Amino acid sequence: MHMEEPTFDEFSPQSKADWIKLAEEPLSGRNEKPLETSTQEGIPLQPMYFREDVRNQNYCCLRHCKGWDIAQKVEFTDAKTFNTVAQDVLKRGQNAISLCEKDIKEAKQLDEAFENIDLKETALYFEPHINLELVKWFRKRGEGLKGAGGFDPIGMRGKGQIDQETIDLYLNFLAETLTSPQVATSEFKVIGIDCCQHRERGESAVEELASALATANEYFNSLSQRGIDLHSIAKQMHFFFGLGNHFFMELAKFRAFNLLWQRLLEEKKIPYLPPSIGALTLLDNETGPDLHMNILRGTTQAVSAILGGVNSLTILPFDTTPSSKELAERVARNIHLILRDECNFAQVADPAAGSYYLETLTSQLVEKVLNLK
Repeated sequence: MHMEEPTFDEFSPQSKADWIKLAEEPLSGRNEKPLETSTQEGIPLQPMYFREDVRNQNYCCLRHCKGWDIAQKVEFTDAKTFNTVAQDVLKRGQNAISLCEKDIKEAKQLDEAFENIDLKETALYFEPHINLELVKWFRKRGEGLKGAGGFDPIGMRGKGQIDQETIDLYLNFLAETLTSPQVATSEFKVIGIDCCQHRERGESAVEELASALATANEYFNSLSQRGIDLHSIAKQMHFFFGLGNHFFMELAKFRAFNLLWQRLLEEKKIPYLPPSIGALTLLDNETGPDLHMNILRGTTQAVSAILGGVNSLTILPFDTTPSSKELAERVARNIHLILRDECNFAQVADPAAGSYYLETLTSQLVEKVLNLK
């Protein structure tokens, strides 16, 4: 029995205008543009997107299935307790640890804190702060470390916490650190640029991206004046971004940052290096009366970050009360494992690529950032 190849010849081609007209017919007379909405960034969202919307655009291309570091927080009260908890969570699926460096008083505490933990296999992410003791430890133990420090004196100035004279002293210390052999040859990134503060203040994705680039550019300028070559500076940067509730905007934000980072490196004539990005779900998105809604919020924020190609991800527990601490931390950790091992998000290279909507949103974000005054 012979079967002809199926064709769509009986269907006439339809233009974008035809489809929009068809979609608007049931809403006739309600308002001038019933299907168009706008974001906080001032980007108009269309009811549908077509191939013509993505012509002549620069595309973000995340080439590899790299997965992400499961960087759940471990509190640092004292070195011995931290070590016990850290070893336990690493057995339960984490492959990285996030901690706050402001609680570390002496570099020797870290040797005890990470005793019997393989730091060549376990990435460390220190929240943005300024801790000279921690940087001294990087100098001593930098070779073989993975992850990122949170040394961000320029970012601290943005919070109004230190003056320019103090920043200059910290930058001198940072320049010394970047030339030490243990740090220069390590995968660990000492500079941790705090972009979360912009999301916490309610700023838009455009302002968040622009601030990240401006801070990075200032590090390039300040450290190159101190004799550090630009490529070495770029290698040492990690960006900590906060996550909001607009799923597609957050996803597009990370894709846009890849393009903007590439543009910045081209301007500086630096060979391309992929940006190192960490993401954190934020407490200001949590809903008090129904805490379990925070599980859904945290999950959708996490998916947007993963599909956007982040290197590390921290999901805050859905409940911070002491009585629920253990359960909430386990749920947050298990969200990672479900997304990685059951949804297989770590096995797909750039799953968002090719979406007319996301490619357009990414391109519009880039344009907004470049035109921000």
